[in-house]
Amino acid sequence: LRPNQQEVADAWLRCGYGIVHAPTAWGKSILCSWLIQNLAKRTLILADKERHIQVVFEALMQCTNLKELEQELGYAVCGTFGEMVTIQANGERKVVPKPGTYYPITLATYQSFTSKRGQKYLPLLRDSFGLVWHEESHHEAAETFHAVTKSFNPWYRGGQTATPTRGDKMHFVMYDTIGPVTASSTVETIK
Repeated sequence: LRPNQQEVADAWLRCGYGIVHAPTAWGKSILCSWLIQNLAKRTLILADKERHIQVVFEALMQCTNLKELEQELGYAVCGTFGEMVTIQANGERKVVPKPGTYYPITLATYQSFTSKRGQKYLPLLRDSFGLVWHEESHHEAAETFHAVTKSFNPWYRGGQTATPTRGDKMHFVMYDTIGPVTASSTVETIK
């Protein structure tokens, strides 16, 4: 982490919950990768869109040793909820749909838990994750997303966003489940 990212990470760790507020392109997904690695807990990363999941996945693969670890172990440590990932001899990942599958680091959209099939797994996974992290956590205010979040019972709950307040004034819902902004940075601290 850069020094300003480390300051934000340390501030978040002192609380152990809440929202990281930092500008777009600041490196929030890199910070998330660092927290996952340092907390060493089973992790669920929730997002409202597949592209947000992809950003976090890429950060995890670039900023940690997950790729090498998976190749050494011969199985996936990180994957998307409901997909079975196998690691080929050449290190390539082969992905096949498999309902209910989760990993030590699981990435999922909120919508994957709002379907009938997804809701079936919520009670089974309630205590499965030590960290539940929300990518673009300002979306947490949506009623269905809020219900998904409340279904989990993690040791740590956090999220990241560039917009911690909402125009519709519903950010209090996000603060209710994830916590308030407990760590932040501004554009000026990036320089």
